[in-house]
Amino acid sequence: EKINAKQNYNRLAIENLKEIESRGRLSNEEIVELNAVLAQAYLNSKKIDSAVIRLETASEKTQDLNSKSRYLFILGQLYKNLDKLDLIPSTTPVIAAKCRYNTRCYRMR
Repeated sequence: EKINAKQNYNRLAIENLKEIESRGRLSNEEIVELNAVLAQAYLNSKKIDSAVIRLETASEKTQDLNSKSRYLFILGQLYKNLDKLDLIPSTTPVIAAKCRYNTRCYRMR
């Protein structure tokens, strides 16, 4: 389904991923991956609100600091596009923590 989302078969990817999600019995990693790919498909379909919900779920479930930082950085950009500027500060502490430990930092513009 990742391939469908990347090749702009977004509706097909969304339908199939929702079906997989409804079956249940997914590991934590699979839930994170599923939500990240769904967010990408929603973004490709210009459904930003749905993408935000999926990215929030992915960032909450992941244990990987790099992935969490990336998801929160994207969330900050989406909040900015949606004019939800009051939500942006909730994304910055994890990004700042990642920048302390890693040379690859994210910069908001």
